[in-house]
Amino acid sequence: PARPDAGWRELLADCELCPPARRGDVLAALARHPRTIVLVDGYYFTVPAVTHKELLYALDAGVRVIGAASLGALRAAEMEPFGMIGVGEVFARYRSGEIDGDDEVALLHAPAEHGYRPLTVALVEVRHALDRLESAGTCAPADGQRLIAELKALSFLDRFPDRIAELARRHLGGRAAAELGRLLRG
Repeated sequence: PARPDAGWRELLADCELCPPARRGDVLAALARHPRTIVLVDGYYFTVPAVTHKELLYALDAGVRVIGAASLGALRAAEMEPFGMIGVGEVFARYRSGEIDGDDEVALLHAPAEHGYRPLTVALVEVRHALDRLESAGTCAPADGQRLIAELKALSFLDRFPDRIAELARRHLGGRAAAELGRLLRG
Protein backbone atom coordinates (compact mmCIF):
# COMPACT_ATOMS: atom_id res chain seq x y z
CA PRO A 1 0.00 0.00 0.00
CA ALA A 2 1.07 3.58 -0.65
CA ARG A 3 0.63 4.39 3.05
CA PRO A 4 1.04 1.18 5.04
CA ASP A 5 -0.70 1.10 8.39
CA ALA A 6 0.77 -0.53 11.52
CA GLY A 7 -0.49 -3.98 10.48
CA TRP A 8 1.25 -3.76 7.11
CA ARG A 9 4.43 -2.41 8.68
CA GLU A 10 4.49 -5.31 11.14
CA LEU A 11 3.79 -7.85 8.42
CA LEU A 12 6.58 -6.49 6.23
CA ALA A 13 9.07 -5.68 9.00
CA ASP A 14 11.51 -8.42 7.96
CA CYS A 15 11.15 -7.71 4.24
CA GLU A 16 13.22 -5.51 2.00
CA LEU A 17 10.80 -3.81 -0.38
CA CYS A 18 12.18 -2.84 -3.77
CA PRO A 19 10.79 -0.98 -6.78
CA PRO A 20 9.63 -2.89 -9.87
CA ALA A 21 12.34 -5.40 -10.76
CA ARG A 22 14.57 -5.09 -13.77
CA ARG A 23 17.24 -7.26 -15.32
CA GLY A 24 20.03 -7.79 -12.81
CA ASP A 25 17.98 -7.08 -9.68
CA VAL A 26 17.63 -10.76 -8.78
CA LEU A 27 21.39 -11.25 -9.16
CA ALA A 28 22.02 -8.17 -7.01
CA ALA A 29 19.63 -9.54 -4.36
CA LEU A 30 21.53 -12.84 -4.30
CA ALA A 31 24.60 -10.97 -3.06
CA ARG A 32 22.62 -10.22 0.13
CA HIS A 33 21.97 -13.98 0.70
CA PRO A 34 18.18 -13.90 1.01
CA ARG A 35 16.17 -16.94 2.07
CA THR A 36 13.32 -15.93 -0.21
CA ILE A 37 12.80 -13.60 -3.17
CA VAL A 38 9.26 -12.59 -4.07
CA LEU A 39 8.89 -11.17 -7.56
CA VAL A 40 5.72 -9.16 -8.03
CA ASP A 41 6.12 -6.28 -10.46
CA GLY A 42 8.82 -5.68 -13.01
CA TYR A 43 9.89 -3.68 -15.99
CA TYR A 44 10.09 -5.13 -19.45
CA PHE A 45 9.33 -2.47 -22.02
CA THR A 46 11.48 0.55 -21.24
CA VAL A 47 14.08 -1.40 -19.25
CA PRO A 48 15.23 -5.02 -19.74
CA ALA A 49 13.13 -7.49 -17.74
CA VAL A 50 14.18 -9.99 -15.10
CA THR A 51 15.46 -12.99 -17.06
CA HIS A 52 14.69 -16.64 -16.61
CA LYS A 53 18.42 -17.25 -16.21
CA GLU A 54 18.76 -15.04 -13.14
CA LEU A 55 15.78 -16.79 -11.57
CA LEU A 56 17.48 -20.11 -12.28
CA TYR A 57 20.63 -18.82 -10.56
CA ALA A 58 18.57 -17.92 -7.50
CA LEU A 59 16.87 -21.32 -7.44
CA ASP A 60 20.23 -23.06 -7.92
CA ALA A 61 21.58 -21.09 -4.95
CA GLY A 62 18.84 -22.61 -2.79
CA VAL A 63 16.77 -19.42 -2.57
CA ARG A 64 13.02 -19.89 -2.50
CA VAL A 65 11.63 -17.82 -5.39
CA ILE A 66 7.96 -16.85 -5.38
CA GLY A 67 6.08 -15.02 -8.10
CA ALA A 68 2.72 -13.29 -7.93
CA ALA A 69 0.42 -10.64 -9.36
CA SER A 70 2.14 -9.37 -12.49
CA LEU A 71 5.53 -10.16 -14.01
CA GLY A 72 6.08 -12.40 -10.98
CA ALA A 73 3.03 -14.51 -11.85
CA LEU A 74 4.09 -14.78 -15.49
CA ARG A 75 7.64 -15.82 -14.60
CA ALA A 76 6.35 -18.29 -11.98
CA ALA A 77 4.13 -19.99 -14.57
CA GLU A 78 7.11 -20.24 -16.94
CA MET A 79 9.57 -21.33 -14.24
CA GLU A 80 7.40 -23.64 -12.12
CA PRO A 81 9.03 -26.77 -13.62
CA PHE A 82 12.35 -25.49 -12.26
CA GLY A 83 11.08 -24.85 -8.75
CA MET A 84 9.70 -21.32 -8.76
CA ILE A 85 6.53 -21.04 -6.70
CA GLY A 86 3.54 -19.18 -8.06
CA VAL A 87 0.71 -17.78 -5.98
CA GLY A 88 -2.51 -15.92 -6.64
CA GLU A 89 -5.20 -15.64 -9.27
CA VAL A 90 -3.01 -14.22 -12.03
CA PHE A 91 -0.55 -17.10 -11.62
CA ALA A 92 -3.43 -19.61 -11.68
CA ARG A 93 -4.74 -18.10 -14.93
CA TYR A 94 -1.31 -18.30 -16.56
CA ARG A 95 -0.74 -21.82 -15.28
CA SER A 96 -4.09 -23.07 -16.61
CA GLY A 97 -3.48 -21.47 -20.00
CA GLU A 98 -6.54 -19.24 -19.62
CA ILE A 99 -4.23 -16.30 -20.30
CA ASP A 100 -0.86 -16.08 -21.96
CA GLY A 101 1.47 -13.36 -23.06
CA ASP A 102 3.22 -10.49 -21.36
CA ASP A 103 0.52 -8.08 -22.47
CA GLU A 104 -1.92 -9.54 -19.93
CA VAL A 105 -0.01 -7.93 -17.05
CA ALA A 106 1.78 -5.13 -18.89
CA LEU A 107 1.04 -1.52 -18.14
CA LEU A 108 2.67 1.86 -18.29
CA HIS A 109 3.34 3.44 -14.93
CA ALA A 110 4.66 6.71 -13.59
CA PRO A 111 8.22 6.97 -12.27
CA ALA A 112 9.27 6.43 -8.65
CA GLU A 113 8.72 10.06 -7.67
CA HIS A 114 5.04 9.55 -8.52
CA GLY A 115 4.77 6.20 -6.71
CA TYR A 116 4.80 4.07 -9.87
CA ARG A 117 1.13 5.03 -10.31
CA PRO A 118 -0.36 3.04 -13.19
CA LEU A 119 -1.15 5.06 -16.31
CA THR A 120 -2.74 2.24 -18.29
CA VAL A 121 -4.75 -0.79 -17.20
CA ALA A 122 -3.48 -4.37 -17.25
CA LEU A 123 -5.73 -6.75 -19.15
CA VAL A 124 -5.88 -9.12 -16.15
CA GLU A 125 -7.48 -6.33 -14.14
CA VAL A 126 -10.19 -5.94 -16.77
CA ARG A 127 -10.73 -9.71 -16.82
CA HIS A 128 -11.08 -9.80 -13.03
CA ALA A 129 -13.55 -6.90 -13.03
CA LEU A 130 -15.58 -8.52 -15.82
CA ASP A 131 -15.71 -11.78 -13.85
CA ARG A 132 -17.27 -9.84 -10.98
CA LEU A 133 -19.77 -8.12 -13.28
CA GLU A 134 -20.74 -11.41 -14.89
CA SER A 135 -21.17 -13.09 -11.49
CA ALA A 136 -23.43 -10.23 -10.40
CA GLY A 137 -25.45 -10.51 -13.61
CA THR A 138 -24.45 -6.99 -14.65
CA CYS A 139 -23.08 -8.05 -18.01
CA ALA A 140 -23.34 -11.07 -20.28
CA PRO A 141 -20.23 -13.24 -20.71
CA ALA A 142 -20.37 -12.82 -24.51
CA ASP A 143 -20.26 -9.02 -24.14
CA GLY A 144 -17.26 -9.28 -21.82
CA GLN A 145 -15.52 -11.62 -24.26
CA ARG A 146 -16.01 -9.12 -27.09
CA LEU A 147 -14.56 -6.34 -24.94
CA ILE A 148 -11.55 -8.49 -24.01
CA ALA A 149 -10.98 -9.42 -27.66
CA GLU A 150 -10.92 -5.76 -28.68
CA LEU A 151 -8.62 -4.82 -25.77
CA LYS A 152 -6.34 -7.77 -26.53
CA ALA A 153 -5.98 -6.44 -30.09
CA LEU A 154 -4.70 -3.13 -28.68
CA SER A 155 -1.14 -2.66 -27.56
CA PHE A 156 -0.82 -2.46 -23.79
CA LEU A 157 0.48 1.06 -24.47
CA ASP A 158 -3.01 2.05 -25.63
CA ARG A 159 -5.06 0.59 -22.76
CA PHE A 160 -5.72 3.90 -21.03
CA PRO A 161 -8.72 4.10 -18.69
CA ASP A 162 -10.59 6.47 -21.05
CA ARG A 163 -10.11 4.10 -24.00
CA ILE A 164 -11.30 1.13 -21.93
CA ALA A 165 -14.36 3.14 -20.80
CA GLU A 166 -15.20 4.02 -24.41
CA LEU A 167 -14.94 0.40 -25.56
CA ALA A 168 -16.84 -0.84 -22.49
CA ARG A 169 -19.77 1.49 -23.27
CA ARG A 170 -19.87 0.07 -26.81
CA HIS A 171 -19.70 -3.60 -25.75
CA LEU A 172 -21.37 -3.62 -22.32
CA GLY A 173 -23.75 -0.67 -22.30
CA GLY A 174 -23.69 2.37 -20.05
CA ARG A 175 -24.59 0.79 -16.69
CA ALA A 176 -22.15 -2.10 -16.92
CA ALA A 177 -19.42 0.17 -18.32
CA ALA A 178 -19.83 2.54 -15.37
CA GLU A 179 -19.59 -0.35 -12.94
CA LEU A 180 -16.51 -1.67 -14.74
CA GLY A 181 -14.90 1.74 -14.40
CA ARG A 182 -15.71 1.82 -10.69
CA LEU A 183 -14.17 -1.62 -10.17
CA LEU A 184 -11.03 -0.69 -12.10
CA ARG A 185 -10.58 2.49 -10.06
CA GLY A 186 -11.31 0.62 -6.81
